[in-house]
Amino acid sequence: MNREPKDDELLRSYLLGDLPGEDADRLEGRLLADDDLFDLAEAVEADLLAALDRGELAPAEGERVLRRLASSPQGRGRLALARSLNAAAGETAGDRKVVLPFARRAPAFPPPAIHWIALAASLVMLTGLGWFAWQHRAQAPEATSRVAVQTPAPLAPPQAAAPHPSNPPAAQTPPDSGPGAKRKAPHPALAPAVLTLSFVTSRGAEGEAVQQLRLPPGTRMAEIQIDAEGLDEARSFDVVVRNRDKETIMEKKGLALRALDWGQALVLHIPAERLPAGRYEVAVTPQGGSEVGKEFEVVEGRR
Repeated sequence: MNREPKDDELLRSYLLGDLPGEDADRLEGRLLADDDLFDLAEAVEADLLAALDRGELAPAEGERVLRRLASSPQGRGRLALARSLNAAAGETAGDRKVVLPFARRAPAFPPPAIHWIALAASLVMLTGLGWFAWQHRAQAPEATSRVAVQTPAPLAPPQAAAPHPSNPPAAQTPPDSGPGAKRKAPHPALAPAVLTLSFVTSRGAEGEAVQQLRLPPGTRMAEIQIDAEGLDEARSFDVVVRNRDKETIMEKKGLALRALDWGQALVLHIPAERLPAGRYEVAVTPQGGSEVGKEFEVVEGRR
């Protein structure tokens, strides 16, 4: 793992929503490509929930932890787990007893005895090998002659035809190189599930089908791409994802448009565990503008 300095602080700021947009996007890219960093993010999240239960966070910081990390059913489950672990740790601390220092055990044999034992074992092994060679000395010539009779004579290697001077051999291109070579597909657990949303037909459209985000088993990250067409022109946007109960699942402030293969879009990464099956809403507020929203549905997919 290529751990950058202060990864713990970066992940803490990211989970609390304090990381600027470009830094958050860069960190999300690392989370998709680095399993160890993703595990560290889960550990930092667990530490924040445990600190919240112990009352160690400032009121404003605790409110953000509740809103961002413990608003979903999975988040409330992790908070309950942190509360149970804190309770167990408190009981263990109350029952702690004085533990005597561990005494190092003396070796079974003192060092001089070990040396003599090793030397005796070597002498016994050499004596046995010598006796075995003496007993089988008469069979060696006969075995050698049998091997010589049964082994066929080596065949002369075929002579390769010399290439014609006017037709030099063509250079071979490795199968995985060249402009048309296919890139290796990412590991299934690291490949995000992608949903592309557009606000072009959402205003005033009736009976519009709700788009679906399929999360195959093992998916760790969901990527929501919001088409810039249909949004008001602005330098930055605030994006909020809410569940059916209007609870905030993810919130990003100051998000800028990014250039994708098909055009300009807002890109939002959400851990898949925060998106159980159900209806959700994406609300986008341009800088100095009014909020627009669009619903989507998360369904469980199959690989």
